[in-house]
Amino acid sequence: MNDASPLEDRWTHEDIIKSFDTDRMFFRPASADLVRSIFSKYIAPSDKILEVGSGLGELTKLIPEYQSRITQIEQSPRVSQVNKRTNPETNLASANVYNLPFPDGSFNVVTGYSVFDTLADLPKALTETRRVLTAKGKFIHFLDMAASVNTLFWTYKNSNYIPFPAHGKEGEAAARLIPRSKLKNLLLSVSEEKRGFYEGYATDPESYYVLSIKNNSMDLLDLLAHDVENFAPDVSSITFNEFFYNNIQAALKQTGFTTIEAEREMGTSFMKPQGIYLKYPNRQLYYNNVGNIEYFNQSSKGHHPLNQIQIVSILHTVVAQKK
Repeated sequence: MNDASPLEDRWTHEDIIKSFDTDRMFFRPASADLVRSIFSKYIAPSDKILEVGSGLGELTKLIPEYQSRITQIEQSPRVSQVNKRTNPETNLASANVYNLPFPDGSFNVVTGYSVFDTLADLPKALTETRRVLTAKGKFIHFLDMAASVNTLFWTYKNSNYIPFPAHGKEGEAAARLIPRSKLKNLLLSVSEEKRGFYEGYATDPESYYVLSIKNNSMDLLDLLAHDVENFAPDVSSITFNEFFYNNIQAALKQTGFTTIEAEREMGTSFMKPQGIYLKYPNRQLYYNNVGNIEYFNQSSKGHHPLNQIQIVSILHTVVAQKK
């Protein structure tokens, strides 16, 4: 689409979106529990709903009872075709959040599922979102997987800061912003054998970060994070999730929304040990905390139905109202 930046263009290939299924498929029952509770709380039976960035239809997989009421848009015609082929009943159009093809006040609710964390210009997207909302209309966003790392790198591209990997709290991926003016001193603080990789990273942080993860070279990022922390212990780190939380809160305030709630909320479900859950017969608890995923051989405190598996999915949930 004409208004999409190279940042958003990364999400125009169905294979990238499908890659999240590896984790999502285990947590859908619990994620659905939470999404359904938020929708029932804030969406009236007569409300018209617009979903931005529907991808391959993850949201309507969770709450199929809302499918007929949701108008979906997706920026990628290629992804839209796959979604339409898989879900022929969906009400889907190719469109971009920066230029929505709807009159003012067309919808009571605009929603997104792990979408707004991928956008290069949140204020612009939310301004257009606000335009198509009715008076007192609501914006609802869920983040089930870790926020896109690309957005932070995009924000600081060509800036005076270099986002280096960092050790975030509770194992979350994070970055530490080091002034470019201190790069030379950083390189001098490490051994000569490391400098080549570190210099390359500083030239193109995003590519080095993403490729290191893709190539299972997390040890290199971990080593870099350790050295940068030793070099600049007074520079605090920020997780990619926190970066998104801060940005969307600021953008909502800037574009004329009142935040009703913005927090991590939990959905829970119990499943019989069948289907995909037979793949790991010893697992009793599947736990997703906004993309920080863990599995346990014992359910939480043992408070669960006999011979059932407990599924917990924590989603960062934002609900805001048009002023």
